[in-house]
Amino acid sequence: MMKKTQLNKAQGGFTLIELLIVVAIIGILAAIAIPQYGNYLDRAADGACQAETASIRGPVAADLADRNADRAHIAADGAITETAFDDEEYISLESCSEITLTPADPATDGWILTGTTERTSNTNTVAIPAL
Repeated sequence: MMKKTQLNKAQGGFTLIELLIVVAIIGILAAIAIPQYGNYLDRAADGACQAETASIRGPVAADLADRNADRAHIAADGAITETAFDDEEYISLESCSEITLTPADPATDGWILTGTTERTSNTNTVAIPAL
């Protein structure tokens, strides 16, 4: 004699269609969240580079004043590296891939400090008035 096994109604589980719906919902949420997270990282990197560029404005201006705007210690392309200045504590390129110092428009005089974000290649500029 064959015995038939009966499932107890209390032992119910999820049906295949219910599991597929849950997987589809998770996929839709991931498709929305992942690009938004990338945009968030881009904005954070731009903000960090902008803050870094602005934070070294004062020390760079002071160094230029000490040297009477002599640019011999700056690379030919205007790039500021960690070894460009005597007082190296304030030059730590953590957020910007590159910071450059270029002369401003001759009519206004002064300098332009430009930081380039490593992640997005966006640039942030800060003006340094004439000495």
